[in-house]
Amino acid sequence: MKTLNTDSQMTNPTYFYKYYSVNNENFKFIEKIFTHNELRFPSPKEFNDPFDSKIQLCYDGSNEDWKKYLGDLFCRYAPQISIEQKEKKITNILKEERHKRIPENLSDSYLDKIGVFCMSEKKDHLLLWSHYAQGHTGFCLEFQSNSPFFVIAQKVKYNDKYPKVNFFNSSRDEQMQTTLLTKSKIWEYEQEWRIINHDKGPGIYNFSGELLTGVIFGCKILEEYKQQIKKLTSDRKIQPKLYQAEVKKDKFGINIIEIGLNNQS
Repeated sequence: MKTLNTDSQMTNPTYFYKYYSVNNENFKFIEKIFTHNELRFPSPKEFNDPFDSKIQLCYDGSNEDWKKYLGDLFCRYAPQISIEQKEKKITNILKEERHKRIPENLSDSYLDKIGVFCMSEKKDHLLLWSHYAQGHTGFCLEFQSNSPFFVIAQKVKYNDKYPKVNFFNSSRDEQMQTTLLTKSKIWEYEQEWRIINHDKGPGIYNFSGELLTGVIFGCKILEEYKQQIKKLTSDRKIQPKLYQAEVKKDKFGINIIEIGLNNQS
């Protein structure tokens, strides 16, 4: 799995947390997490935040930089045209400044080829439960981070502005990495980490079963779904611990209480 670690000194938290809603429509997918150790890596195009995965490309390059870049494009996608035709097309593109739209379109299409798995280092943040576990009616998975699957996760940085990257002084992977690891400051409470796969792209990935160490049930999860998930965990070779989120009595927040497999609370 090809990744670019932008901060080699970053220490991963002990556990990562992944929040899920649960309903009749997605329960077959939920089952596969427990029965086949499957996780889905979506394309960034599927993210709920329309400002996520945005990039501000800096086009500070000389005419020679652009001629080389456009020449490479023509060689790759239109090798049949003559040198004279290619030079004429490049001259017209630069004259009409159409070249400034090319990188944005290419970057946008490149996002379709990347798979991203988003997690948090927080298990008890009220907004995470509200946004990603369908108003506390879902559940949250706890994964051990010190494994080849999760150790490559990278921490998201938060800013008020889109990341700015020089188009000519960075590779396409570096551009995408910067884009995918920068979000608006409004999301800073999420304390998000992401696994980014440039090779396999979006799709289903398998993790080692022992890495699933816990399942936290939301404080409003339906008993029907809770019991079905309990049954799925009991059938696993290595069973994760089970927890129940409960509303605190004295202040805004939740307590996370370990429960047994046969506990009905």
